[in-house]
Amino acid sequence: MRGLWQQKRRFIKPLRYDSEEDVFTDFVLKDFSGVDALPMEMFGMSSLEYLQRRQVKTSHYEAECGPGRWWYWDVAAKSDIPAFPCV
Repeated sequence: MRGLWQQKRRFIKPLRYDSEEDVFTDFVLKDFSGVDALPMEMFGMSSLEYLQRRQVKTSHYEAECGPGRWWYWDVAAKSDIPAFPCV
């Protein structure tokens, strides 16, 4: 993700074959204090099927990471990119 690279943040882009998990994140922020890895999602569509999948992912991250302990950007809403979590 360009903004992360420009800010010299540590992140990875997982590859699909790296995981057997049902929920697969877009990016993982690796320099966020207090956690080993912070999931990052970019939600980019608004079809019914996609919105249902988005709810599954949201519920998963809230349960696994806790509220506010993961980052997302609702690209489909054409919103500005939210600030990245502080180091």
